[in-house]
Amino acid sequence: PECGIWPAQMRDRARARALVSEMHGGFAALRGECPMNMRRPPVTLAVSDACRANVARAGAIFASSLDTSGGPFLLGRFSAVDAFYAPVLSRILTYNLLDSAAVHAFADALENLPAWQEWRAATLAETAMVAADELG
Repeated sequence: PECGIWPAQMRDRARARALVSEMHGGFAALRGECPMNMRRPPVTLAVSDACRANVARAGAIFASSLDTSGGPFLLGRFSAVDAFYAPVLSRILTYNLLDSAAVHAFADALENLPAWQEWRAATLAETAMVAADELG
């Protein structure tokens, strides 16, 4: 907690670690079907039921976390949990997988961070292409 990566309050820190653990070990269908590709213009992608379930779970996490914390980040202040869920959010946005108030609120918070802007700029400047990441 001294480094500011995890929430200072024990209850929030425990929730953050649980959410990070879930993200780290889960969302396999979303990862497998929706490659990270911030260069791609948003386009709706047909996905499996398993992927839709992953997206619904992410949306529920975003909604409940923002509701409980009051935002603007998942646990109020920016923490490791937001960094871990940034690629999940990016996939949801890139492939138009979920349109909800929670997704938009979380996106607004993350997209205004200098770190997100640097990450996006670096992806746009990247010239190497991975064919598998350039879906249809």
